[in-house]
Amino acid sequence: MSMTGSRARRCRASRFALPIAALVLAWPGTRVAAQDVEVREEAATACEDAATLLREDDLDGALAEANWCLESLQQIRQDRTLAIFPDSIDGWRGGTLDRQGAMGMIVLSRTYEGDGTSIDVTLTSGAAGTGLAALAQMGAVMGGGGGRKLRVQKRTVIDMGGEGAGGTVNYLVQLRSGGMLTVESGDADADAVMDFLRAFPIVAIDEALERG
Repeated sequence: MSMTGSRARRCRASRFALPIAALVLAWPGTRVAAQDVEVREEAATACEDAATLLREDDLDGALAEANWCLESLQQIRQDRTLAIFPDSIDGWRGGTLDRQGAMGMIVLSRTYEGDGTSIDVTLTSGAAGTGLAALAQMGAVMGGGGGRKLRVQKRTVIDMGGEGAGGTVNYLVQLRSGGMLTVESGDADADAVMDFLRAFPIVAIDEALERG
C-alpha cells in the first residue's frame, strides 16, 4: 500500500471520528471526551497502517506511520493527565499549565497562588522521567536535602527542605506509576504547603499515569 492510500484511510477515519464520538458521549456513565475519541481513532489508524506497510516491506512508510502512532498515544496520555491537573486547590488558584516533552520524558508544571504566596507543582513522567525520579529519590535518601519521609494519600513523600535549603519548602512525592511529583515554595510556610499537598489529587494523577 502506498503512503497515499494510507493517508486516504486516515482521512476516512477522521470523517468517522465525530459520529463515533457522539455515540460514545451519549452512552450513560461515560466520561470520554470527543477529542479523546478522535485522537484514539487517529492513533489506531496510524498503528494499523504501520503494520500493513511493514508487511509490504515499505520501511520508510511504516516508520512514518509508527511515529505518528506513538505521538498520538503520548498525546492521549498527556491530555488525560491534564484533565485531572486541577485549576484550583483549597483556595489556591492555578496559573498557566506548562507542558514539555523530549526524549521519553514529559514534564507538567503549574504555579498556584494564594494570599500573596505561591506554590510550584511539577509532575515528571514517561520512561526517561521514571529514571530521573529514581535518581532524585535516591539522592534524597542519601542526604540530598532533609530526607525526612512522610506519608500522604498512601504515597511516600520526602521532605527535601531542612537546614541548608535556603528556607524553601520542598516535598518530593514517589508515585507508584514511577513518576515524580514535586511541590515547593519559597514564600509559603511548611504547614500551608503540606495542607496544599494533602488536598492535591495525587492518587488520581498516579492512577491516570498507571493506566497510560
